[in-house]
Amino acid sequence: MKDLDKKLIKEILNAQRRELTEHHIYARLARAMKQGNDKEILKRISQDELSHSEFWKGYSKKDVKPDKFTILKYTFISMIFGNTFGLKLMEKGEGDASEKYQEFTSAIPEVKKLIQDEDVHEREILGLLDEDFGITGLSFIIGFVIRKFFNIEI
Repeated sequence: MKDLDKKLIKEILNAQRRELTEHHIYARLARAMKQGNDKEILKRISQDELSHSEFWKGYSKKDVKPDKFTILKYTFISMIFGNTFGLKLMEKGEGDASEKYQEFTSAIPEVKKLIQDEDVHEREILGLLDEDFGITGLSFIIGFVIRKFFNIEI
């Protein structure tokens, strides 16, 4: 393994924490769903995110804690506004992670596997949204409220 500079280590720690946080969020969303394919997809994504966190730990050599505020925020949004909104926000995060990880590929070529996983997660979540939830006019209104009051871009 190459020696990594301090800035890259800081970014790796951020990625590690984000992946661990997303693991907890997806696990909570899966637990809230009835049995079925959607629940299984979210459970698998949750496990993938945990694996990604462990991947980053291999480079950081440190333990991190999940961001409890973010976990509570997404759980709250999903409880109040429904899983559609929680998943829509998570889907955006998957795309952001994929883009961010592109920056790591020269120093850590193995990150390409994580990029592929994040892209698959994004497509799977979009499939869940299209398949089960659909986005209505009310969704756009609630989305506006979420952006305004939680300062989250969806």
